[in-house]
Amino acid sequence: MYADRILAIISPMTTFSSSILARHCRSLGKTPDAIGADDLDYLAIAIARSITLFAGSDRGRLAAHRIRQLDGRAAAAKRPSVPSIQT
Repeated sequence: MYADRILAIISPMTTFSSSILARHCRSLGKTPDAIGADDLDYLAIAIARSITLFAGSDRGRLAAHRIRQLDGRAAAAKRPSVPSIQT
């Protein structure tokens, strides 16, 4: 399920992870359980903006990159040059 995987990505970055995901799913007219691969690009951008507000632009870009990778289509060449987050 994509929702669990997205939460695993963004939870270390902010305590508002569940709220952020739920808000952006609502804007898609979906519940987190209904997220599909076609929703990942939108969610990557929207969630990155929210993460940027709470945790900074580096973490926002990292979140977007990792969310896009969930469908397996993200090319390694598109990987942003941001440091890994150690938790």
